Amino acid sequence: MKRRDLVLVLLSATAMLAGISSCISVPRITARGAVAGYPLSGPVDSEVARDYLEGRRLPSGIEELRQRYLASEEVPSREALATVSSRYSPDVATLLFLETLSALPEIRDLRQRYEAELSYVRRVGVERARPDIPDNLLVLMVPGWFYVSHGAETNSDYAIQRRLLDRWGIAHVLVPIEENGTVEGNARIVAAAVRQASRSHRVFLVSASKSGAEVALALGRELKASEAESVVGWLSIVGVVRGSPLADRILEPDLCWLAKLKLGLEGFDLEGAKSMQTSRARGAFDLLRFPPHVHAFAYMAVPLSGNISERGSFGYGRMRELGPNDGLTLLADELIPHAVPLLVPGVDHFLGPGDQELWSTAVFRLFAAEVAQDAVGDARTRRSSITR
Repeated sequence: MKRRDLVLVLLSATAMLAGISSCISVPRITARGAVAGYPLSGPVDSEVARDYLEGRRLPSGIEELRQRYLASEEVPSREALATVSSRYSPDVATLLFLETLSALPEIRDLRQRYEAELSYVRRVGVERARPDIPDNLLVLMVPGWFYVSHGAETNSDYAIQRRLLDRWGIAHVLVPIEENGTVEGNARIVAAAVRQASRSHRVFLVSASKSGAEVALALGRELKASEAESVVGWLSIVGVVRGSPLADRILEPDLCWLAKLKLGLEGFDLEGAKSMQTSRARGAFDLLRFPPHVHAFAYMAVPLSGNISERGSFGYGRMRELGPNDGLTLLADELIPHAVPLLVPGVDHFLGPGDQELWSTAVFRLFAAEVAQDAVGDARTRRSSITR
């Protein structure tokens, strides 16, 4: 049998032995339509979500809320989305989140430029679409959780993206963080890697999932302002920057003993998971102050309930009552202050290998354009109004 992601095996076994079903019953109502110009299809979890997606009349409560957020150019908070999820459904809250975020001018602009790049890559192919990245730039890639043990299954080691960079001849380094290390410990390793790279290069940071929190801590606390001057950009891919309610759950007393046992059999401890508890991660993240010159982007999966993969189903089910989530973290918790989100509806946290070369090429081309604009002093004028 193919080895499964360690975290998911752990969670599934834990749930089974604790008498918790790993199959949460979610209503499945056929729907097809568009929100904020994104075509969406697949089962949704309520009739209100179906009506929202298909452009029908909505109950007055959600319609008034929707219009208020759109008029104010505000984004619903984590708490507001949880309330909408409870009153209507998580898919209704997800659609509200998607629509209100997509209405922000800087997000519309980024989306248009990304879609233009994506169209170009589809037309000419990834080889001919090589990004024009300066020779003095080094891409520092900070891998995800269990990237050594399970990178072949999850691409948490960026194997797909590193092959692309190799073929293009673009300098890159995989930062050797501890695969189950704490956020704090790994942040120090990232900071050291930035200092080393800065001796000869400008630096572009890429993080994925848990390493989003580690890069955030490195940029926002570990590095002095002078040490971060060479960092020109940061791409957070499905970044779990404020922790995960899933970590909270497996560390509760009734499940913690089994989590410790399972991880121990693999040679790991609980410290990595503990550093991802929301009570610890949210507070730490809120204290961070990022260098204003660093262009930050957040590549965010925005799934409806019918888009959740088998790998993401356990986490999604455990977090449904808390609001929109991607299978590992709450969507609202992925937002980074002053970073522009690139929203990707229809997929969950685990993205899948199918088109990663395609979208990775488009993203790298988009970043290359940002670097070129920065060189002539234009990029700093485009800052996100998102402050969460």
